[in-house]
Amino acid sequence: MNNFFFTIIKLVLAVLLLPVVFACGVSFQHQLKFYPSTYAEFFFWGILFFLLIFIFVYQFWGVYEFGQKAMQGMLKFIEPFNDTVACMIPFYPTLTMLLFYVVLHVFRAQNSELYFMFFTGFALAMHVFLTAQDLQDKERTAIKSAYLFKMSLIVISNICIMVLLLNLVAQKWTFLTFLEHVVENAKLAYVFSFDKISF
Repeated sequence: MNNFFFTIIKLVLAVLLLPVVFACGVSFQHQLKFYPSTYAEFFFWGILFFLLIFIFVYQFWGVYEFGQKAMQGMLKFIEPFNDTVACMIPFYPTLTMLLFYVVLHVFRAQNSELYFMFFTGFALAMHVFLTAQDLQDKERTAIKSAYLFKMSLIVISNICIMVLLLNLVAQKWTFLTFLEHVVENAKLAYVFSFDKISF
């Protein structure tokens, strides 16, 4: 009975978070306009390239699991939550963006953004897709409420971290603007959803 109760709560929370996930995605796309156009272009090329490789060639499970273990090891001080937080902080995209910052602002190397943004998009897509597949495989129930709830939180946190890292690299502090857009878009999504339900 308790399991059923918690399943329903997680499912309701997951459904309530969907507009926020949608708002984060839309706001992130808008946020990319604050950076050089090459950032967005090569970031999305990286995502597309990962999807093509993932579908037709190789799924990168070994690479993904190494990154997860590395992040879990760094977060060992918050055990037993380090596994969950490791999903919310993507290892390879975070590492790539920090390296990008060092190359751009410490070594002053120019024209490197296409490589870093491409690999960031590739690595973020790998993290999200393989995390989703891993969580799905772990939850062997018809209604995957825990999976839906966790993935909503993971997508939201991954997008927020990407915005913070892009701000760091580009030296443009627009995170509060991003949050304002998320709130506005989420409000619109909630209002639209409730209007449809009321009919």
